[in-house]
Amino acid sequence: MAQHITIRVPWHDNGWNGEVCLEPSSNNACLRLKNIYENKNDIVEDEIFGKCMAGLENKLPCIGEGAAFMSPVELYKTVTHPYVKSNPKTHGHFKETDIIYPSYSLPARPYAWLMKGNIQNYSEIYNIQYNPDIEPLLNFKTNWIQEANNHKAIFDYFYRDVKPNDSLCIVYAKQVPFVEDSRRVVMGMGHVTRIIPAVEHANTKEKPLRSLTWETMICHSIREEHEDGFVIPYQQMMKYAETHPDFDMKDITVFAPYDAFEEFSYATEHVGYDAIIEVILSCIKAFGIINNCLDEDYSNVISWLNERLAEVWGDRGAFPGLGPMLCAIEMPLGVLIAKEIKERIEESEIELWDYVDCAIKQPKDYLSSELASKISPIIQKTWKGLSEERKTLFKLLSRFSLTIEQARTLFNQNERQKKDIICSDKEIIENPYILYEQTRLKTDKLYISVKKVDRAVFPVMSIREKYPMTEPSKLTSDNDERRVRAIAIAVLENEANNGNTILPCTMLVDEIQNLIIEPECKVTLDILNAIEKFLKQEIIKREMKDGTDYYKLVRLNEFDEIIEKRIGKRLKANKLEVNANWRKMVDDKFSKGKKVVLSKDEEDARKEKAAALKELAKSRISVLVGDAGTGKTSVLSILCSEPSIKAGGVLLLAPTGKATVRLMESIGESGKTFSAMNVAQFLVRSKRFDWNDMRYKLSDFNYRDVPETVIIDESSMLTEEMFGALMQALKSAKRIIFVGDPNQLPPIGAGRPFVDLVYLLKGNLLPNLFPKVCDSYGELTVNRRQETEIETERMDVALSKLFTSTADYPDEDIVSEIDKDNNNIYFEKWETKEELESKLLQIMADEIGMKSVDDQDGFDKSLGGEETKYGIYFNMGSAKFADKWQILAPVRNMPQGVMNINRLLHLKYRERYLDISKRWGKYKRIPKMLGPESIVYGDKVINVVNSARDAYPKENALNYVANGEIGIACNSYSSKNPNDYLHVEFSSQKGFNYSYDSRDFSDEKGTANLELAYALTVHKSQGSQFDTVILVLAEPCRIISRELLYTALTRQTKKIIILYNKDAYHLLKYTSEAYSDIARRFTDLFADVFKDDGSEYKPQIVKVGNDFYEDRLIHRTAKGEMVRSKSEVVIANCLYYNKLEYVYEPELVLEGKIKRPDFMIIDDDTGEKWYWEHCGMMTDTKYVKRWEDKKKFYEKNGIKEGKNLIVTYDDEKGGLDSSLIDKMVKDIFDWR
Repeated sequence: MAQHITIRVPWHDNGWNGEVCLEPSSNNACLRLKNIYENKNDIVEDEIFGKCMAGLENKLPCIGEGAAFMSPVELYKTVTHPYVKSNPKTHGHFKETDIIYPSYSLPARPYAWLMKGNIQNYSEIYNIQYNPDIEPLLNFKTNWIQEANNHKAIFDYFYRDVKPNDSLCIVYAKQVPFVEDSRRVVMGMGHVTRIIPAVEHANTKEKPLRSLTWETMICHSIREEHEDGFVIPYQQMMKYAETHPDFDMKDITVFAPYDAFEEFSYATEHVGYDAIIEVILSCIKAFGIINNCLDEDYSNVISWLNERLAEVWGDRGAFPGLGPMLCAIEMPLGVLIAKEIKERIEESEIELWDYVDCAIKQPKDYLSSELASKISPIIQKTWKGLSEERKTLFKLLSRFSLTIEQARTLFNQNERQKKDIICSDKEIIENPYILYEQTRLKTDKLYISVKKVDRAVFPVMSIREKYPMTEPSKLTSDNDERRVRAIAIAVLENEANNGNTILPCTMLVDEIQNLIIEPECKVTLDILNAIEKFLKQEIIKREMKDGTDYYKLVRLNEFDEIIEKRIGKRLKANKLEVNANWRKMVDDKFSKGKKVVLSKDEEDARKEKAAALKELAKSRISVLVGDAGTGKTSVLSILCSEPSIKAGGVLLLAPTGKATVRLMESIGESGKTFSAMNVAQFLVRSKRFDWNDMRYKLSDFNYRDVPETVIIDESSMLTEEMFGALMQALKSAKRIIFVGDPNQLPPIGAGRPFVDLVYLLKGNLLPNLFPKVCDSYGELTVNRRQETEIETERMDVALSKLFTSTADYPDEDIVSEIDKDNNNIYFEKWETKEELESKLLQIMADEIGMKSVDDQDGFDKSLGGEETKYGIYFNMGSAKFADKWQILAPVRNMPQGVMNINRLLHLKYRERYLDISKRWGKYKRIPKMLGPESIVYGDKVINVVNSARDAYPKENALNYVANGEIGIACNSYSSKNPNDYLHVEFSSQKGFNYSYDSRDFSDEKGTANLELAYALTVHKSQGSQFDTVILVLAEPCRIISRELLYTALTRQTKKIIILYNKDAYHLLKYTSEAYSDIARRFTDLFADVFKDDGSEYKPQIVKVGNDFYEDRLIHRTAKGEMVRSKSEVVIANCLYYNKLEYVYEPELVLEGKIKRPDFMIIDDDTGEKWYWEHCGMMTDTKYVKRWEDKKKFYEKNGIKEGKNLIVTYDDEKGGLDSSLIDKMVKDIFDWR
């Protein structure tokens, strides 16, 4: 049977056709490969763009990574052993070696097999003749096998079953420029046609060590005519997407299977049959779409894929897991024994399991002598002694494509229990799909996908007929209840990952029917109703407001029940008594004992802080909300300083380590005496976080080590699992306070519990009330980021409010008022990538105090570089500059994403240090560059993994670095024996540094503890603040949402510059609820909290346009469109029911400015136009002034109240009387 392989290539914008990229400097996706990142020269490649690579090979590092695998001409490259320069004593005898890249070939390097840490295990499993004794003794550490004979032994086995014209090679890339997804992406597929072994490095023979080059050339069958293989036409589809804005590239992107990550890693790897089957099915679906989009005919690709699918199924057979299962009973070389058994029964009449019995009983008669010797008497006794149930389970699991670790875990009940896989042998036999249900939350190594179970239970018909499933494992139909339940769970789990904790029944049916599975699972609402009792073990059904049903995972409902029970009881409990003069404490903090005359805004700010403090102190559960600059942390510091609260102890928590550190800092001196940790750290202590599976869970463990007051900051980042686990673990806390901004990005994961809690508590708030404080709820509204001379609202603050769900909605005219003279915000338009980069560098230089874009010293000083007579150095103390300025972007991978921006700045301003980092011996001054981004001394970096590690100095340090902490690589420059530890001082831990080295980076797994941080994604910036922010935006961009823009627009404390490729007013479309990620999440949290008093919190999912929303989080008119407020719903409905044609928020160009009245009513017969403006914030003096200015502007341009302008106002209750509006409409438009 042929062994199929995967081979990694870099992204190439010219079809890997042997020509240089058309836009080399714009191709950032290829930089995911370290060799290209370190050696690519944009200037050189831009000069030779589009040219044939022949003759230019040594200028193009991407050739060595497979970037020319579709080249019709042969290419040549000269290489030297990578250790020649760094270790001449042991490798100095190696010379330059020529490598030939034949036309239509792929360079294959099975990196995982060449690692010393792996080879021992591989040798035991596959009987590789690796000899550790011939490996050279080196004076340096390396994880790579060095000796040529060992290389040859590994390659001989790895390529042994890769058979020309039978084996398939799947080509994939680690990163592409058209989707924001970390999964591997399949580029194409074809047959292996020829294998050219790796050559030996040329050498002088002065030393004994010999080494192979590792590149085995795999010639393939893929051609432009796609008759025997294909390249997926992503480049053409990207052009198609440019002219079809509604087209989503994800629809035709073929991802590597979730459960096959290792098979699509380490450059070249063996790939299992199940993974190939899934890839083929995904390709068939993709080409079905592509064929309808492009003029070229790809029908022969679909035919070819179907032929390969049949062949792969034939090779897979019924029992692909036989080898791992033999290993599970501790049979040595079980994989090789299974392979030999399968080969021998093809020539025999004996049935497989009869042959297995014979081979174990009489191995010498049925196996080769080498393998027969591995079957010991104890193995024979073990096999013979298996009970009928155990042997049935063995045979069933052999139908699965398993790893050896999976086989050992699933077959042995004690191992299952250790891994918290709770099911008996009998339960697995009766329902094979329980393996998915029990492993669905496990790590990749143990995860059994529902598709993997499908392929075990539903192989192709020829296999089913030859090796039929037997009772009780056998399914009764394609929509057997066991399969339906597992598939429904898989859909609901995927929805939970995307944020939805519930799903309407109709949508669940649609999602199941849209899955790429064989056979299809035909499900209807009636079928789901019929098996409801069976579903209830894992899925519950409930009713929405309109009586229609939705489904929810039982495991999520368990978290929600805890949340609802704990919060419900606390809300109904007696209040706590705290005798404090909160207003005096507020005044003492801000006036510092001095008598000052307060402005109205300052008086309001203090008044609402005091009211909020009173409510937080007496409530057993409460929330404190407010946007950046309203003083949430000031309120918390005052609360924690109150003697009785301080005496009872305070625990500070946050979802991320960075947010925890910032919270502790903001509390002030008293915060140093409080416990502070991230949520995961705390839940580990209370046995509610599983480090093995990296998930939150519930527990019966009664954790009591909790102080009286617990504060959870950045609560908008909490998932329902985190929220539920916290509420259970904090049972003994007297006072729990959730703090955050509900307008920020929702959590990555299930639900939006903080928003739901805010919505629940805010329901008690009276309209037009100030301060906005009610039972268990405090909202801060007065933003104190003000101009210094006069009390006017900053334009950046006002703009950010446009992207909120608050009823205090400011006027959209703010955008037209923003100009470059504004001290806090301005827009800069760009059109091309070159213009973006030029303007970005110039704006950055202007904002951070550089003399010009080429002012290297100015750039270094902006990051804390210290000027000396010998030059500028980054010493301890640099970190205080890390938060001075920050570039943000929504995306990571695109040309305008953070990877491109980081590289732009890195190459321009760190060229000197990149060069110095390559020096060795007496010339060495700084650590070598680290990771795929080549991080060096002087770089601004972000730590992206929570980790306990020693600081220097260790005393009085946290000795812990949190995900999201930003710092400067400093204090590593030395002329006396510098080592390769890169020291980083973080802005949140000034005066301490942490050391990093190559062990903190894994190129293949895509993990790195540090990343460059000149530019960050908006998501990564959440919880951080910077003096100046430069925000880079580009349309079209599918991930831009109202919450993302709000989060981005509230990261600065002083100024924000927005680089946008459209006119500024185009951003206003995102102010609509239609672009709200929060409103597009489906949850039913708190649906059952107040059942007794008749309150209605049931969910209701509604469709508006092509999208679905939570009805209570949007304002929907009778016409089916979204508006901004309940009052606007009243107006729109009156117009609609009176059969008046209207346009909501039309663009009105007056004096070159864009104005958007709320409504425009047109009489087609007369051409008469009326405009309608509704005012809802007339208690806000700033709003009133803006409205008066706008009204005067309207009058100046012929739009006058009573003539062609209607103006309405909210009443004292914050609403409108629909009958009065209806009468007004009839009176004004009686001509209708």
